[in-house]
Amino acid sequence: MNVGHRNWWAYLQEIRTYCRVIGRPQGKQTKKFVVFCRGRSGSNLLVSLLNNCPEVHCDYELLFSRRLFPGFFIRARVLLARSNVYGFKLLSAHLRPNRQPIRNPSDFLRKLDGSGFQFIYLIRENVLRTALSEIYAYKRQIWHYYSDRENPEVVPIQITGEELVRTLKQCEEDHAFEHELLTEIPHLRIRYETDLENSDAQARTLQRVAEFLNIAPGIPSTPFVRVTPRTVSDFVSNHASLRAELTGSPYEKYLSPDFLE
Repeated sequence: MNVGHRNWWAYLQEIRTYCRVIGRPQGKQTKKFVVFCRGRSGSNLLVSLLNNCPEVHCDYELLFSRRLFPGFFIRARVLLARSNVYGFKLLSAHLRPNRQPIRNPSDFLRKLDGSGFQFIYLIRENVLRTALSEIYAYKRQIWHYYSDRENPEVVPIQITGEELVRTLKQCEEDHAFEHELLTEIPHLRIRYETDLENSDAQARTLQRVAEFLNIAPGIPSTPFVRVTPRTVSDFVSNHASLRAELTGSPYEKYLSPDFLE
């Protein structure tokens, strides 16, 4: 499906959503939250954990496709929610002009905050691992691995220094964009490297989020598993040349021992 057809299909789905809202009671009190992040930061894992909470329904990327009226669409989804607590995932990239008709992203987030949405900010601070994960996913067109099914074999790929540095810069720009947008918005910060690293950390994080939202915690389980191995040499065939290229650059600080092991 090309981009034009996908957009029209998304518009049709949006209009159908508005039609479903007609006649719905408007006074429903629903606790609301946003998981705000960039891609390849463990957001699907976090959303799946949150959906284990008994009161919660969290949608994934509501603004993945271009919408006619992004703000109205979010409100409609809240009205249609059957749960007492409704959330959705919002990628910072979806606030860019090429993705949504949102003139002022800061105002857009402030309006969500003003309407009662609580913000959970998920960040993966190691931009090198984020960039490698993103490039690997794009090259193989495999975005997620699951614990309950047979996953494709990990196949090492080659990454040019140019595409790695370009992706690293984009990751840094996204982080700066996110920090600017959240300057005046209260939020709970979740760090991928420490808060989602393993099952124990995930259980603690789910408890923190439950306390932040003032809801009952759920069982910390998720179907998602890592796509890229911890050791970079297992999925990047030219890892040694990339390490040499990054040595002495601003990104050298992210070169951990597992880059060569």
